Order: sequence, then structure tokens, then C-alpha cells
Amino acid sequence: MILAVFSFLLLPFEASAWWVIGNQFLLGIGFGFLSTPTLVGVQSIVLWNQRGVTTGSNMFSR
Repeated sequence: MILAVFSFLLLPFEASAWWVIGNQFLLGIGFGFLSTPTLVGVQSIVLWNQRGVTTGSNMFSR
């Protein structure tokens, strides 16, 4: 994700649409890899009976 963000900032104004699409594809992969550890992390800090609320809040915030 960090690589995609910095490379997006370095794109020239007249960059081809394919560079932007590729960059956003890379960013989407990064967000996909980050979603599961984030969900497990927030579920691990609450009690068992609060996991549904935590999961719902996490999904809503994404």
C-alpha cells in the first residue's frame, strides 16, 4: 500500500490512464491484504459477545 501511495504521488499530470489503473490495482491489493489482519486485530481485543458489533463496525468503516 505504501508503495502504491508514493508511486501515485509521483505520477506526472499527463500520465497514461493505464499507469493510474495499474497503480490503483496495486493499492487495492494492498487494502485486500490489510483487511483480514485488521479484522482479526479488532476482534481479538473485545469480549466474545461483542465480536458481532466489532465486525459490523469494521465492515461499515471500510
